[in-house]
Amino acid sequence: ASYNLEILDMEKNIPVPNGTLGRIVVTDFFNYCMPLIRFDTGDLGVMQTINGIDVLSKIVGRKSDVIFNTKNEEVTSLIALDFSMYKGLLEGQIIQNGAKEYVLKLHVDNAFDKEKELLEKFRLYFGEDALITINYVESIPLLKSGKRKLAINNYIKN
Repeated sequence: ASYNLEILDMEKNIPVPNGTLGRIVVTDFFNYCMPLIRFDTGDLGVMQTINGIDVLSKIVGRKSDVIFNTKNEEVTSLIALDFSMYKGLLEGQIIQNGAKEYVLKLHVDNAFDKEKELLEKFRLYFGEDALITINYVESIPLLKSGKRKLAINNYIKN
C-alpha cells in the first residue's frame, strides 16, 4: 500500500492497543515529492486485527465532537437527539469542559418544564458523578456550513 494508517493516543504520538479509541493519523507515500507524513485527520477511530489483518473497524467522528463520560468512555453525540423528546425544548447542545464537567445549552419556550427529568437522563449518559450545568440561551448559532453542532468537546484539546 502507498499509505500507512495509525491510531494514536489522544495526547501523545504513540500507538494505542488494538480495540482502543484514538486519533486517526495517516502517512501517504503516493506523492514522492511531498508525502503527507503523520497527518492528523482530526478524526477518531478504532483499529482491530481481523484474520491477521489490521482493519479500521470504527470511525467515531471529529475529535472535538466526541463526548466522554466520567469513566472516560466514549458517548455518542447522538444522545443530543434526546432533546427532541421534550416539549418546549427547541434546540440543544452538549458541551464538555472537563473530565466530569458538562454544559447543556438549551433554547426553550414557556412550555418546557422538564429540567430535572432532563438532568437525570443525561446523568445516566455521563455518569452519576457528572457535574451538569444548564445554560438557557436565545438560540444556538449555526456554523458557516448552516449546520448546528450537537456536541462540543472543550476538554480534549485539538
